[in-house]
Amino acid sequence: MRKLWTFGDSFTEAFLKRGWWRDSYLEWKGYIPKCYGEIISDKLRLQHINLAIGGTDNYTILDTIINVLNSISPDDIIIIGWSSTLRFRLVNKTNTFNTILPAHITDAVNLNKELSYLELSNSTLEELTVNRDNLIYINELNNYIKLLNFAFPNNKIIHWTPFLRQEKDGLLTTPNNLILKKLEMIKEETKGEINDLHYSENGHNVLAEEFINIINNYNIKNFKKSML
Repeated sequence: MRKLWTFGDSFTEAFLKRGWWRDSYLEWKGYIPKCYGEIISDKLRLQHINLAIGGTDNYTILDTIINVLNSISPDDIIIIGWSSTLRFRLVNKTNTFNTILPAHITDAVNLNKELSYLELSNSTLEELTVNRDNLIYINELNNYIKLLNFAFPNNKIIHWTPFLRQEKDGLLTTPNNLILKKLEMIKEETKGEINDLHYSENGHNVLAEEFINIINNYNIKNFKKSML
């Protein structure tokens, strides 16, 4: 059975994963809605393998893909939801990675990580965050995209990002920017009762249809050539 592999952050994770915004949303909904990957796999009859990690960075997303390289078959479909290039990771006291999550450049002083765990100062984190607000990091991510397209020459592979500024800055993504701008968010569906900017159930349905359209009209040779 062909597989659908999805990688990314919380915008790709299944709703059943626990978390403060998901718990509130699921309680509001009264049931567990499907994320875009689950909707696609149901409609196209694919086995869905979702390896997204909420609150992660692009280096960890790339690592996750590398870890399953040998498990992806040539006829499998791959969808990668790249995260913000402002995010980065650092080694902590336990010799593992911690993702640093500035929501935007002015958020450097509120990185929701324990400094004692990272052994870094606020000023260091601020300087690192300011440094990452540079188009060079978009170019770096584009090189990862080109590398993955080269690594999977026979696969239908879709790159996208919910962080629209990155697409504007030249990230090699596939879905139409106008489509992403129109996706309903949880805040909109709940009329502000849950103040969260992740996509709602309807947003995931619309996104899934956009991806299905790309998959059904995918020309591997022409598409990959246009992204090199």
